[in-house]
Amino acid sequence: MSRRSLLFFPAIIIFFLSHFFLLPVYAKSSILLGNPSTSQITNSEEEVEVNVQLTMENSDGKTYYLRGVFYKSGSTNYCGYTWNGTSWFKGPYTGNNGWKNFLEVTISSQSASTTLLAKVDIDDSGCKEAGTYKFKVQRFTEGGSSTFDDQNEQDVFIHIPTPTTFSTPTPSPKSPSSTPKPPLSKTPIPLNSSPPFTGTGRPSPSSFISKNLLTDSSYSGTVIGEFLGLQTSSDSSTKDAESSSPSTLTRAVGLIILGLGIVFLAGALSFYIVRKKNQES
Repeated sequence: MSRRSLLFFPAIIIFFLSHFFLLPVYAKSSILLGNPSTSQITNSEEEVEVNVQLTMENSDGKTYYLRGVFYKSGSTNYCGYTWNGTSWFKGPYTGNNGWKNFLEVTISSQSASTTLLAKVDIDDSGCKEAGTYKFKVQRFTEGGSSTFDDQNEQDVFIHIPTPTTFSTPTPSPKSPSSTPKPPLSKTPIPLNSSPPFTGTGRPSPSSFISKNLLTDSSYSGTVIGEFLGLQTSSDSSTKDAESSSPSTLTRAVGLIILGLGIVFLAGALSFYIVRKKNQES
């Protein structure tokens, strides 16, 4: 064996040994999931509670962030909310340290145990279809890298009824119909509603004249006042005038005018009769 070959052989051995010892050491990790608090979800606000035990070798003191996800078997469309202790969070989580809004755990004695709460995101198309879904936990590091550790995934049946909306029919506006109005009747309204004077219950002028004037030419004002139905007393006239209504006053004035006319006619007729008697005698 040449001197050159003797130098090359140790170099190869050193290269392989150094490469083996300089390889990075990866911590072995796994997740153990307990049975979910429910195996069927029928309400978007229904929570799923799962006990999570994370095992990490050579990672004591390190912090990780856990996200609970629902997905259909064979699909990578993950959906769901995770309770971080103060609020529900689903994302965005790929930037601005968004992954730190998931549930935080710290490794102690190569493991961390916690209770994870999750619920369905009905606004995500990946959770709208009814059926059996898988549930598992995604782990994020401080730097934001994520992985799904070996774990026993759980089955959850999801069926959230879609609310039925009823449309209220809008009534179409109706054209206003013209309603004929009845014609206004022009009915005359009498100015004086008092009944006309008929002289009922009182002697007619002709009978009075024939019984009194033809036999006696003297006719006193008192008799005329009685014939007209008027009181000659000033006190009674004043009381009647004060207590009478406007229609009664109008009626009284009419009676006075009528009485004066009768007196005038009676006087003229008496004068004519007396004159004729004088001529005959």
